[in-house]
Amino acid sequence: MRMVLGTFLLIVFLVHTAFAAIPATAVWEVRPTTGSNLNGGGYDSAFTGVGGSVDYTQQDAAQISFTDLSAVASTTLTSAAAGFTAAMVGNAVHLESAAVGTPGYYFITAFTDSSTVTIDRSTTITTGVGKLGGATASYTGQTTTTLAASLVAGNIGYHKGSGQTWNEAGVLGVAGTNALPMVVEGYNTTRGDAPTGTLRPTNARAGAGTIGINITGGFYILKHLVVSGAGTIGIQLTANFGIFRNVRVTGSGTVGFEINANDVQLIQCEADLNVSQGIDLLGARDRVVSSYVHHNTMLGIQSTTSLDVSILSSIIARNSGHGIWLTGTPDALIVGNTIDCNSSAVSCGSSAVDGININTSTDFDAGSVITNNILSNNGRDGIRKVTSTGTNSNAYLDYNNYFGNVGAARTNVAAGPHDLALNPTYADAGGGNYAIGTNVQAQGFPGLFPAGLSRGYLDLGAVQSKGGGNVFQIFP
Repeated sequence: MRMVLGTFLLIVFLVHTAFAAIPATAVWEVRPTTGSNLNGGGYDSAFTGVGGSVDYTQQDAAQISFTDLSAVASTTLTSAAAGFTAAMVGNAVHLESAAVGTPGYYFITAFTDSSTVTIDRSTTITTGVGKLGGATASYTGQTTTTLAASLVAGNIGYHKGSGQTWNEAGVLGVAGTNALPMVVEGYNTTRGDAPTGTLRPTNARAGAGTIGINITGGFYILKHLVVSGAGTIGIQLTANFGIFRNVRVTGSGTVGFEINANDVQLIQCEADLNVSQGIDLLGARDRVVSSYVHHNTMLGIQSTTSLDVSILSSIIARNSGHGIWLTGTPDALIVGNTIDCNSSAVSCGSSAVDGININTSTDFDAGSVITNNILSNNGRDGIRKVTSTGTNSNAYLDYNNYFGNVGAARTNVAAGPHDLALNPTYADAGGGNYAIGTNVQAQGFPGLFPAGLSRGYLDLGAVQSKGGGNVFQIFP
């Protein structure tokens, strides 16, 4: 899926009106500190000019300002100042005001001469004031037609992180499609450079009593971003089909990620220091893959519906509530995770907190597989089912390593024939390094494959040794 849309957040992506027929292939540049809401902000490489064109959005200042734009019920746009060039083809002219006409973003599709160009749609303009080129500063700060109200499915947006200060709240509401999804993508210095850590754009919402990013439209991808200090939920998604890649939510007033939607993937994400759950999964077929969920005041990952939820190759550690909490009739794939030191205390210690807590009085669903995990040093049990009701024969639980849990390894859950109780000898668990020692290397399922002709050597837990190879691990 080529998910595209503007780069980040908090924006009220309103359904565009008929006049705002922005090309689906347009891209946008947002620079909160150095851009301007008067700038053009948009570029579409699908249009080519004589001798080529230049993307003027990748600069802070506008390339040119206009005060005399004119069009008469046509796609022909003129300026007596004669400042147009062939290199401007593909760029958006942001018409901020006009004596007659509709403000908004108009893309130059062809160059005639220095006084005349063709734009993407017919309009009438008299004494138009606007700018071409330069990054915009926000989605909703424009004084007339906002960028948020102009976007359409298929637009690409980039949010620059280097040297930019960002604090904007709103709703991502324009829905994408399977063919034209929406993407909000951060970068550091060059588009596509996939920054990590503090190089990612950060929406710092400290003290703000709102949701950091509220996504109500479907088919979204958010990549390489940080949301910090949201007053309530860090990121909330309420429409189906979404991908979060390399997104961190930290210090939210309640939940980090609240996923109230189906078919959503969190890949290489981080949820930490949130006052409630790190990740709350409320839909069906939601996935958490190769992520780090830690130091949240309550649960690490909560799934209240447990409808085909997958938690794979992730580190879930040092949360004050259960590492993973499942309710309903669990239908879960929990494979290759490191679930360590979840406890109500700041440090590992005795508490009524489990690595995995299954809050159901019925059997597991037949689809449940819990294997290749390390469950260590948790405040009570490695894994606990709240009652002994049911045989639990529908689930596959085996090849898990239980070590150092204050209570039992398992409560109301049968031991697997290949379960272990070995010290994983983490490199520095207190410092967040969960690299394992030799004890739990090459101990994972399946080992010997059917027919006995092939043998695998997977390590247990999320962090694989150099010789290991968790099949669910997803690398950058």
